[in-house]
Amino acid sequence: TKQWSYGGNVQYRTTSFKIGLNAVQHHFSQPIDKADEPYNLFAIEGRKWANASLDYSYTYKNVYLFGEAAIDQNGSKAFLHGLLASLHTNADIALLYRNISARYQSLYGNAFTESTMPTNERGFYIGVTIRPWTTLRLQAYADHYRFPWLRFRIDAPGSGNDYLLQATYLPNKRWEAYVRLRSENKTANNRPAGASTNEVTGNVRGSLRLHLSYKATAALTLRTRAEGVVVKAPGSARERGFLLYGEALYKWTNRLSANGRLQYFETGSFNSRIYVYESDVFYAYSIPSFSGRGWRYYANVSYDVSEKVTAWLRWSHTRYGGQNGVGTGLEQSSGPHRSEVKLQVRWIF
Repeated sequence: TKQWSYGGNVQYRTTSFKIGLNAVQHHFSQPIDKADEPYNLFAIEGRKWANASLDYSYTYKNVYLFGEAAIDQNGSKAFLHGLLASLHTNADIALLYRNISARYQSLYGNAFTESTMPTNERGFYIGVTIRPWTTLRLQAYADHYRFPWLRFRIDAPGSGNDYLLQATYLPNKRWEAYVRLRSENKTANNRPAGASTNEVTGNVRGSLRLHLSYKATAALTLRTRAEGVVVKAPGSARERGFLLYGEALYKWTNRLSANGRLQYFETGSFNSRIYVYESDVFYAYSIPSFSGRGWRYYANVSYDVSEKVTAWLRWSHTRYGGQNGVGTGLEQSSGPHRSEVKLQVRWIF
């Protein structure tokens, strides 16, 4: 299957104002034909697709306004508008509203949404940062959203909310510690015992994270984190998960650096999985989820061979307890463990 895409952007700028017009067109050698499922009712189909939008931003003193209005080739619309403001030298606020039609579709769209793709969502977000002292930073946000149409594995329109509170302590340039409390309630399919159809109900997920970072020397940084989650779905027992890791980052010279992590995790099932960001090779990122019980460790090495050549090497290994295999389908491996090796070289001509 071949794809041909072209587009453009025209902008007008002043010192405080910007407005831009964007357009993109895609052509495919084979027609797109999604599975005949209710949640795919408005999905992209056919041999071509087009999108256009108008974006803007405006700065006035301590206030920054921004937004975008978009349309697809069928005339379906999407809107996003936001505001960032410094209320005080020690207080900032962020507001964001999005209203994206369930009919609106884009091939590579990206926006501030709860869903992976910017479609079928209406929501309002507010975030606040307060710095009562130079050593303490308090952050909080609330996000409320609705899904007007069905989604993958969700058989009815739904809604949800997400709340977060974090306190960060910075006593000096070497130490950093924070505690984060988060609560999320989002609708999902649940099938009660004995029922023949799914019920769309709210699933509650709460998490508590403790994180500590210490810069031991100019070359060595040590970090540790403990995180616990509790998940509750209607008609199901409460599920818990736990994760603990320690890691080190070391820079021997300006040309050679390395980092590694040792981690333990234990959760009731995939429903109480925990996501963790991991260091990776250059231009790559990794945020895997962990469920079940096991150990995870990895190491990364970066070396500047010359001014034009840099190499990265990554090795990771996960060992599970009480499992005979890992993964499914073509990614299934025998035994309770899995390893991965990456080698990347960049040569600048």
